[in-house]
Amino acid sequence: MAKILCLEGCSGTGKTTQTKLIPQFLSSIGKSCNVINEKQYEPFRSEVIRWHQIRVVGELFTWDQIRRFAKARGETHKTHFLETTDYFDFLLFDRSYFTSAVYQCSKEIDSEKIIELNLSEGAIPVDYGFLLECDPKESVRRINNRRIEVGKYNLPSVHETLPEIISLRNLYKKMAEKHSELINITSSKNSLEVLEQIVKYLK
Repeated sequence: MAKILCLEGCSGTGKTTQTKLIPQFLSSIGKSCNVINEKQYEPFRSEVIRWHQIRVVGELFTWDQIRRFAKARGETHKTHFLETTDYFDFLLFDRSYFTSAVYQCSKEIDSEKIIELNLSEGAIPVDYGFLLECDPKESVRRINNRRIEVGKYNLPSVHETLPEIISLRNLYKKMAEKHSELINITSSKNSLEVLEQIVKYLK
């Protein structure tokens, strides 16, 4: 039975880099790893696209929208990922239901309620969630550098401004206090030093 891992954290904390390094490390010790980005699979992909098409910038998530996301995630996990737990040593999610809880919660809708909903709809429970944390200003610097290198985006998205990253980081930290499976990883260091912190839990 595969161990279920996920990488969590704000933009610019190094998640994408670790989705490449972790499988390489696991392969070096004879372990298999399936890296998963939920947004590439149906029906979760279509639900994300639908939300982007109808959303209003600055508008909070409604409970109906949150429920639609959770249902789509559960169906996606059951359809595409559940059986693979018998064939891989590790499944590594590039974000999972913790991300939904942070980005969708509000004063009216508690993040814990969102997590419970996702699990009840069939999301695969995480064994180890690695919460990558670095100084918000460093996150913004990395985001801006990436934008220049990729050359696709001229302006930051709503979740990539310094005030938004600070707010999201605080929400993630509060969530980690309630979930022992969420492990804080200092990601201001270089990528290999970050990997060293993670692999302690994978051996």
